[in-house]
Amino acid sequence: NAGKSTLISKISAAHPKIADYPFTTIHPHLGVVRYKDLSFTIADIPGLIEGASHGAGLGFQFLRHIERVKVIAHVIEIEPENNESMITRYEQILFELREYNPEILQKPTLIILSKSDLLGFDETQITHVLQYFQKKQIPVFTISAVSNKGLTTLIQNFVTMIQRCVAENTENAQPQTYDPLLSQSI
Repeated sequence: NAGKSTLISKISAAHPKIADYPFTTIHPHLGVVRYKDLSFTIADIPGLIEGASHGAGLGFQFLRHIERVKVIAHVIEIEPENNESMITRYEQILFELREYNPEILQKPTLIILSKSDLLGFDETQITHVLQYFQKKQIPVFTISAVSNKGLTTLIQNFVTMIQRCVAENTENAQPQTYDPLLSQSI
């Protein structure tokens, strides 16, 4: 949940409110990301709280937005001294998503570990977290939106994942046929 607004402001033209306290985002923000000759829309959805799947806070309003996305990116603030907290926060979000609509968990997912510029970060400090996501076969990207570290690679992977989703949906789409009898009023 931490660093979403800063990320969207860096990779798109969106200008969400950015502050150094939790739950700054109180309504979704959309931004268009342009990469080479492609573009896609990214949504900064407010952070979920415990009980959101049962309507706590603005849970239902936020969760409805997630149903429409093609790819889910979980943004987790790096805490080198507390790897378990990073995993616990991710699992809490998964619980809320599963409780609301288990189909959401079938969407392609990636993990963004944000704020790598803080605390003299070294990736060996989060080996446990990286192994956790590797076992789940979820791609992980370590970024710093402030210094732009890792943003290009992240965008490239968003593009690849979205293109894959579009191709799969096109392959699985049922052919549409026109039936004039069904389209006429009686």
